[in-house]
Amino acid sequence: MIYVLTEIDPVTNENSGYVKIGYTKADAEKRANELSCGNPRQLVVIATCEGELTDEHALHVRFWRWRIEGTEWFRLVAGSDLDAWLEALRAASVGTAQLRKDRAASRPWMWRGKARPRHRDLGPKCEWCGERGHVVSDCPKRAQWRYQRRLLASTS
Repeated sequence: MIYVLTEIDPVTNENSGYVKIGYTKADAEKRANELSCGNPRQLVVIATCEGELTDEHALHVRFWRWRIEGTEWFRLVAGSDLDAWLEALRAASVGTAQLRKDRAASRPWMWRGKARPRHRDLGPKCEWCGERGHVVSDCPKRAQWRYQRRLLASTS
């Protein structure tokens, strides 16, 4: 089962603006209670639908722009795809069939069955060593290779 949680601030009784998309084999309310241990805010299940772990991953990939790095939490921005999907899910118009379409649509973002690395953020790719973040003229491996080649040439 795919579930969506949000945090409610106990003082102001307002939504925190973040949601968690997760998967559980058990009841979503039970999972919310497990996660609320040590959290001063109340966790509330705002939507659920049938799905598998792969469906959860497809949703994480689909909504990567709003994801908080290293977590299953997402910023809920008004007018975003995440907000529209959540509203449709609350209205019960999105089910497992739609999740399967979401997973298929997310394939361009997949790389060898895993989330595609974000190479755009790492800079240019070196044509000599294949690593990202530098070009051939600044390649540390090439500089080391050239240094060793010069040493060998000078000793012969």
